[in-house]
Amino acid sequence: MQMQADFYDVRRCEIENRAFAIEDKKIEHVSSSLDHFTVVRAFLDGGWGIVSSNSDPDEEAVLKDAIKLAKLSSKRSKKIYLKRYEIKDFKQKIEGRLLREEDELSILREIEESAKIDERIKNTKVSFSSSRMKVLYKNDHHEEFYDLCRSGYSISAIAKEDGEMQYGAEREYGIEGSDIIEGDRPHILAKKAADTSIKLLKASYPPSGKKRVILDQELGGVFIHEAVGHATEADIVLAGDSILEGKIGEKIGSEMINVYDDPTMMEYGYYPFDDEGIIPKRRALIEDGVLKGYLHNRETASVLNKEPGNGRADGDEVPIPRMSNTFIGDGDMKFEELLELVSDGVYLCGSRGGEVSTAEGLFHFNAKKGYIIRKGEIGGMVKDVSLSGNTLETLKTIVGVGNDLKINGGHCGKEGQTVPVGSGSPHLVISSCLIGGE
Repeated sequence: MQMQADFYDVRRCEIENRAFAIEDKKIEHVSSSLDHFTVVRAFLDGGWGIVSSNSDPDEEAVLKDAIKLAKLSSKRSKKIYLKRYEIKDFKQKIEGRLLREEDELSILREIEESAKIDERIKNTKVSFSSSRMKVLYKNDHHEEFYDLCRSGYSISAIAKEDGEMQYGAEREYGIEGSDIIEGDRPHILAKKAADTSIKLLKASYPPSGKKRVILDQELGGVFIHEAVGHATEADIVLAGDSILEGKIGEKIGSEMINVYDDPTMMEYGYYPFDDEGIIPKRRALIEDGVLKGYLHNRETASVLNKEPGNGRADGDEVPIPRMSNTFIGDGDMKFEELLELVSDGVYLCGSRGGEVSTAEGLFHFNAKKGYIIRKGEIGGMVKDVSLSGNTLETLKTIVGVGNDLKINGGHCGKEGQTVPVGSGSPHLVISSCLIGGE
């Protein structure tokens, strides 16, 4: 293909999706789809032209259309120079075995049955989804290909007693196809979800106010993803919507804190190359409490003279800076030592969502459950517990980091695009955090 732009690339994708849901032994949802699309981009004189098609288009003709759009866009765009990166041809296939649909449904029925541990369990539901992606990327000087299968399941249970109703849920995502629902682990998590819903029936409400807290790996991972990770995405920084703008090289947190984004980890946020053809690598966002960098796609990297590798797109959308597997690195403290450090406080587990302002640096998260800590020991369970605070203040008040890092998979939404990610943390101790209850 003749080069007629400052830069161009072509991304061809084939995506095979499956999704099942079983609720109270009944199949509630079965779907499958096979999608194809091609995205051609051209960059010329500071402007982008992008053309997408769900057919098998003539790339030469589509590129001409993209260049025409780039010329129009360049008249309204700030003039930037898009850096070029020399990358060798690349091919990778990650084996992800998928069973027959009827076999997957049979396994899901067994998993759901494992959640029916008590007569107080009134509702159970299990869901499974898989997505196999074949991606071909090429530009004027190299070509790359990967074949990758992502999958995951969730299990929920609702318990009722004396007019009280409580909910428990667990989930797991990975890049191993149907293997993720085989073995004992899904059944263990199903029983855990049911057990949580039952115990929450008798749980008390937490004490409100500023408390010393322990965050488990899931909630710690959500905090670092939502409150810190998004604030390091360079498009948000350049838009003036990040509290971390202009703070590279500054100490923004405890010296115990090291935060990384690593697309090369074989977790749910893994990718062999990003959606702009860049081979990724592990990046330090915070080291010893000091902000080290932001996450970039090709365009923001060119503006700030940094390296790209986090340009990700949902389907045929435009690649923007996104996280991959984002986590707090291990410390050296055992969980028992963290309990002793807290002495009296609250242990918060899991996440039921929340909200964050990257511009103001404020967050509010809801935990699945919590436990009172008294004299360094775990006590009774508490329900409907939340934590709120200022991101930078909270980073500075982390006084304990465990040695038990765990990555959890999930999906992250931004600008209407959803991508698979991993987020994680060891257990963390925060010396003072606002806790809310009923």
